[in-house]
Amino acid sequence: MGAALVAAVFLPPTAMAEWLRTPGDPIIPQIATGFWLLKGLILLHVAAAVALARALPRHDRRDVFAQAPVWPVVLLLAIGLFARLPGLNHGLWFDEIQTLIESVRLPWGVLLTTFESTNQHMLFSIAARAVISIAGESAAALRLPALLFGIMSLWAAVAFGRRWLPTREVWWAAALLAVSYHHIWFSQNARGYTGLLLGTIVSCTLFLDLMREDSPSARRVWMYALVMGLTLFTHVTALVVVAGHGACWLIGVRGLPPGVRRWVPIAALVLSVSVALMLYAPILPQVAGALSAPGASEGIAWQNPLWFVRETLSGLSQGFPVGVVAVPIAGVIIIVGIVQSWKVHRDAVLVMLVPLATMLVLLLATGHNLWPRFFFFGAAFVVQLAVHGGFVVLRRVTPHFATRIGDAGLAVVALGSLVLLPRAWA
Repeated sequence: MGAALVAAVFLPPTAMAEWLRTPGDPIIPQIATGFWLLKGLILLHVAAAVALARALPRHDRRDVFAQAPVWPVVLLLAIGLFARLPGLNHGLWFDEIQTLIESVRLPWGVLLTTFESTNQHMLFSIAARAVISIAGESAAALRLPALLFGIMSLWAAVAFGRRWLPTREVWWAAALLAVSYHHIWFSQNARGYTGLLLGTIVSCTLFLDLMREDSPSARRVWMYALVMGLTLFTHVTALVVVAGHGACWLIGVRGLPPGVRRWVPIAALVLSVSVALMLYAPILPQVAGALSAPGASEGIAWQNPLWFVRETLSGLSQGFPVGVVAVPIAGVIIIVGIVQSWKVHRDAVLVMLVPLATMLVLLLATGHNLWPRFFFFGAAFVVQLAVHGGFVVLRRVTPHFATRIGDAGLAVVALGSLVLLPRAWA
């Protein structure tokens, strides 16, 4: 793949397209046009890098991940890994088989220049193709990128949580994610959903820093652009995160502290889209065609909001101890967490929830199927809000014993989740 990127810069576009495909392939003119776009975007990014280096400081005041102590993070990642290994090599289900046959098994040149539908999770397919080319084809090898993205999202959730939650709540939320039925299921699913989750958490962390810092660095802007660009390259639905962050900026720009460079977050958003366009450039006409293709027929159950609510509640109930009772209670606690957090950390609440709201509005406006998995990218935020809301309720009801009761209750939830893990592995 590295050789392909170097060749894309120096080879003529048509020659590059013929090298990746075969001479005479009818799609070559489209791919060649995409490579012209790629070359132009590379030049624009070089110019943008020079401009940002002159306008902003080079160094950050804080590192994205270095705020968390090392050994607790290592323990968290180890728990996450061991909870996701059983069943990793079990038989594939339909969507995974489709990913393997239609994407991962393609030759490198064809894979990098093919986008037939939005079922293509491009970054995941490339990562899975790389793993299989080294380790050989197996269910475990196909799922390994999803596993690694899922584990890294635990670390990312800690980094984001430390920007707005008390330390105890940060670690409890991460622990619950580590043993979560749903998080483990998606970490063993050969699709790009854990990549979307990881990219969303990291990009939200970076964007929150850009909104808060009075003098953000050029490095932080580029980090956001690259992470968000790769997240968009995982799946185009990540556009709701970009749009959500833009809405957060519009809502919060008037309240930014004096001295904050208000244009910096917008510059980061624009660059993230341009990075994604650069990654998609060779297949951009195909992407446009896939996005404009007719959707599902009208009137089916999957487009009914009531079906979506029932399916979401049913799916969540399967992953929690006594789920029929626990899920409604958790919903109330999440609302408490949102209300309380809004008073103190309004910017964090906006960054967490506006992309989710944007996704819902988009699906309803376009008449798309309302699959609950489209909202998995916000799973870490929902868990953090639930943990925070639980401690808020306890501090109001039993202020002297809130910490002990909260720890005990969350320990019971975590142990109950462990009991349910065989469901996810199956």
